[in-house]
Amino acid sequence: MFGTLYNEIFFKPILNFVLYVYNHMPEPLMNLAVVIVIVIFAVRVVLLPLTIGETSTRKLMKHLQDSGELKSLDEFKSNPQVYFAKTKELYAKYNLRPFRSTFLSLLVQLPLFFALYKVFVMVIAKQSFAPYLYAGNSAPEVFNTSFFSVDLAVPSVVMAVIVAGVQYLFMAYGPLANKTTSKAVAKVENGQAPDMNAVMQQKMNGVFKYFFPGLMLLIGLSLPAGITLYITCSVLINWVFLLFLDRYIAKKNKSKYGI
Repeated sequence: MFGTLYNEIFFKPILNFVLYVYNHMPEPLMNLAVVIVIVIFAVRVVLLPLTIGETSTRKLMKHLQDSGELKSLDEFKSNPQVYFAKTKELYAKYNLRPFRSTFLSLLVQLPLFFALYKVFVMVIAKQSFAPYLYAGNSAPEVFNTSFFSVDLAVPSVVMAVIVAGVQYLFMAYGPLANKTTSKAVAKVENGQAPDMNAVMQQKMNGVFKYFFPGLMLLIGLSLPAGITLYITCSVLINWVFLLFLDRYIAKKNKSKYGI
């Protein structure tokens, strides 16, 4: 039941879209690498409303933490009923629904990107698409998997290093990177008690900043270069979208909430 719904809602539409894009590309551009970029970009555009909501929630929650508005509720923790009411009141002030926003985003994005991943695995492994094709659509006999002398159908050390480097840069300097270090350090230098939550968060982020790139390197060395390219393009395209959305949401929050 679940498998059938997953195939009909996510996998088959993505698969047929990938094949349609490849079949209708100009012959000089008919390449798996080009299709990967186009499809990931198209999926990001479709998910834009969810990404906007998620970005808005993230920035507003960060404001509540940095401004101390969220921490000020700690005095009510001894009374759960009052604490819940005050938290609800604070969220309503900024029209925040953090749990719903995150859940809805994961509910749609994870199955979609797993389906996209599975499609590219099938393409590289040259598996049959016949059971999943829509009427009028077709699969090419052979996919062009050559990308700047790299065969996307086999593992590549170069692509593994690239995906690890891109992942590191995204986690260290991207929009989601932790920016609370300087404030925590400044408090210590001024003899003030640091925010222990911020310090712990920074330590965890420091671990993940190196853990995920290392994991990506190991994955890249064992997976076909096409999958590594897919992960790299996903990170880069997501980074570009988040950069523009961060500026858009910042202007919107300033005009709406004065923050």
